[in-house]
Amino acid sequence: MNGEAIDALALKNNPLLNALLERIEAEAIDAWKRTGFAQEDDRNRLWHQVKAVERLRAAIDGVIDDGKFAESARRATAPR
Repeated sequence: MNGEAIDALALKNNPLLNALLERIEAEAIDAWKRTGFAQEDDRNRLWHQVKAVERLRAAIDGVIDDGKFAESARRATAPR
């Protein structure tokens, strides 16, 4: 794996980062559940918070996958 993939793997396995992301997501979902019918802007803002956490996790996974793919391609084309 390349340096970015190694760093991304460290982020994915970081207990503090995972706990913070889980907390942000859970707090946003809990707040969303408490919104009233007329609080559409608040619900949208909270939905975007949850989606931002999902996008960050997907981005980290993407960097890891890209690094694994690059390593696999490098090995496949390396002279033997």
